[in-house]
Amino acid sequence: MSLALIKNQIDRFLATETPEVMAIKGAWGVGKTFAWNKYIAEASRNNKIILDKYSYVSLFGLNSLDELKLSIFMELVHKEHIGMEEGKGTVGLADKRLSSLSRRAIQLFKGLPYTKDLWPAIQSVSFYSLRKAIICIDDFERKGKNLDAQDIMGLVSFLKEQKNAKSF
Repeated sequence: MSLALIKNQIDRFLATETPEVMAIKGAWGVGKTFAWNKYIAEASRNNKIILDKYSYVSLFGLNSLDELKLSIFMELVHKEHIGMEEGKGTVGLADKRLSSLSRRAIQLFKGLPYTKDLWPAIQSVSFYSLRKAIICIDDFERKGKNLDAQDIMGLVSFLKEQKNAKSF
């Protein structure tokens, strides 16, 4: 598959609101992630992304569906922040600060002994925010041993069907 065809498909994918799933297959190290990051950053700069929220998650080291769900939420940014480096003064708008505050609060709650019974509710609320988002799940071949491929694909299907999300 040519790079031009991949770019055209990614541009089409990002320009519609239709919930759908897209995959790029190829051997490890051929540049799939590089191409995705390049094309989505370019689309963001040119204001060609229709949905407002984006999350990029690597499956590397993730060992449960709950870890994956939380990672998707914790990496959620506004489309204007795609391709910007956090901590370099480029990502500092109010929604990013609120998102960062939410992430810190979740980590704090997770570590407190008396909130363990609240943890499922906190996870559910955080997962609710994934409506109408673009979600990139990367490094499928490097997922943790306890994270089942069937569960990942089930989550991708759920995001598309129930959250009107676009998954890559």
